[in-house]
Amino acid sequence: MFESCHSPSDVAHLLRLRFGFPVQLFAGRPFLSCGHAIDAIAMPADIGRLVRDRLRAAPATPAVADARNRRWVFLANPPRPYHGRPDRNRFADSGVTVFDAGRRVMLPISDYPLGWHWVSEPVPGRLVLPGSTVVLAAVRETLREELGHVPA
Repeated sequence: MFESCHSPSDVAHLLRLRFGFPVQLFAGRPFLSCGHAIDAIAMPADIGRLVRDRLRAAPATPAVADARNRRWVFLANPPRPYHGRPDRNRFADSGVTVFDAGRRVMLPISDYPLGWHWVSEPVPGRLVLPGSTVVLAAVRETLREELGHVPA
């Protein structure tokens, strides 16, 4: 995807043009800022794989992984639903984090799998993301059914 890019600005331009992301640059890296247009839910890769499989039927559920593929970050549409302390504690116990407004999500800058990379690539075109409720429901179901961490 990034073969025509020669600079971080080229990458940011490609991500804006191809996927409609509101990409910004910080320290030479393209990123999305959580809040108005984007929510992000991060989790360990083993949980992320199960959540991605559960979300396969949902259109356009993009996710990026860190350079060592230890954490996956799913992108979603705000507003996020309210979650009380029990949900937040259950998520935290499993390593799941809902990013606060203003937190940055790094985006891939190459197709090289040892850097930040897509584990679920977005669909080209106008920015379409699943709602945060859809992603968080998939996380909750995954934790309950697959890992036995969240009671019904």
